[in-house]
Amino acid sequence: MTILGAWAGVNIIQSSISAASTTGSTQAFFKMNVYWNIANAAIAGIGILSAKRALKHTISAQKNWQQQQNIEKLLLLNTGLDAAYITTGLYLKEHGLRVNNPQTEGYGTSIMVQGGFLLIFDLIQYFDHHQNGKKLNQLNFEPTNNGVGLVWHL
Repeated sequence: MTILGAWAGVNIIQSSISAASTTGSTQAFFKMNVYWNIANAAIAGIGILSAKRALKHTISAQKNWQQQQNIEKLLLLNTGLDAAYITTGLYLKEHGLRVNNPQTEGYGTSIMVQGGFLLIFDLIQYFDHHQNGKKLNQLNFEPTNNGVGLVWHL
């Protein structure tokens, strides 16, 4: 979430400055970057606050594993949404060019760029979480001589 927040902050500052000094589709591109990254900043802020709150609580290995699986599913859903953003951006850019609408063209280009970043970001997050999940799968509850125990298979 820190990376997403930093991306959002840089985009908001840089695009605000650039939008003030450009016109046409370029200005629309920078405006949409600002709008898009206000949402990214909110998501990052909520994510960071949620993570800090979650660190204050101890959870069971089973609950940890379930949350791990849910995060992986969410990240895969996000990659599908990211592909939809890119496709929508392509359509908007093409439509803007076809009907000579610089705002639609600029918005489309911005959505493609932002969707591309999110696609890469979410895929990296997914593979990172998936690797962590493999480690969690090595940790199992199994019968032992004294009942049930937590066993880590190396």
